[in-house]
Amino acid sequence: FDSEVEIILESLVDILCLHGLDTYQIQQNKSTQSLSALEELFAIYDCSMTESDVASGLLVELSRCCGGTVDEEGESIAQSFISRRSSSTVADTPGSSVDMKRGISASLVARYRPVPDHLKELCSEALLGSIRRLFRGVESFSQQPAESKDGNTIALKSSRITISTCSMRNAKNRKRHLHHAAKLFNEKASKGLLYLLDNGIFPNPVDPQSVSSFLRNGLVVGLDKAAVGQYLGEVGKSETPDKVIPAWERDWFHKAVLLEYCSSFGFRGQTLLDGLRTFLAAFRLPGEAQMIDRILQAFADSCGRVCEESMKGSLKLFSPDEKRASDAAYLLSFSIIMLNTDLHNENIRADRKMKLDDFIRNNSNYGKDINDEGKDLP
Repeated sequence: FDSEVEIILESLVDILCLHGLDTYQIQQNKSTQSLSALEELFAIYDCSMTESDVASGLLVELSRCCGGTVDEEGESIAQSFISRRSSSTVADTPGSSVDMKRGISASLVARYRPVPDHLKELCSEALLGSIRRLFRGVESFSQQPAESKDGNTIALKSSRITISTCSMRNAKNRKRHLHHAAKLFNEKASKGLLYLLDNGIFPNPVDPQSVSSFLRNGLVVGLDKAAVGQYLGEVGKSETPDKVIPAWERDWFHKAVLLEYCSSFGFRGQTLLDGLRTFLAAFRLPGEAQMIDRILQAFADSCGRVCEESMKGSLKLFSPDEKRASDAAYLLSFSIIMLNTDLHNENIRADRKMKLDDFIRNNSNYGKDINDEGKDLP
């Protein structure tokens, strides 16, 4: 461990163990208290649907440094590793279980290196300080009314937030459902979406906006970027009279979700390149050419109308006709992806890689059906 780690841990101990001068108070028949650092992190991040868990992750990492062997869900580290590996394995092969055990050992050694004793002591102090801070004043507090007249549970206050324990509990339970749904979605999309419907997270019937929001914001609860890209690129199933198909597997539903997903990005004021970078950072493009084509076409329809190259932007390079602008955005986006692939593909010889002149020549003039006369791309 570097010396900086010790400084960080000492600061962490001070923050987590800081008691302050706040005490429990009774105001209008409602019990209130100031939040500790850990509680405030939990309220702001762990109970937010758009933020990654910080408080629980911090406690788990401190526990691991002290010799703990469980993850955020209470599973052992090895068992959690097996679950993730087995979910991504297509089929078992002879000796695969032995190879997996070897992989577990190698992975755990690589991730959880030995912690010096003096740093273990700091980690344990941080854990104990957090627990003491959570249960401070519990004796006197237990004698006070736990609920207000309107039935709300204890209100927790800090300088930045005021939130009831009831609403935090509901938010955390909802986030746990999203975590579990993300795991199921990574295995099979229909399983995750059905779980969200059965647990009341999605409206019934399911609408494309809800699924799009889950795909857009679900990375913080464990959605795999590859699984998101796979679902976005699928064409869906056509309706058949002899078979009931869930809405989220239908062709029209997949198309609507893709359009909603693309419209959730703020492309206005961005160049096409910046918009494409933002878009592709949210998921991983599938490997099938037809899937890539569908995704890029939806992106071009959304971005090509409002980006800086459009007539609504400052560059005004695309046609005022939305169909032509969309086609130009599609071709330029595809060309940029091909350039990136060409530059970073080690199988392509250096003398065969695309040059600047080649890229400019390929994208200067897309033809009269796409470029207006006198408006070739510079």
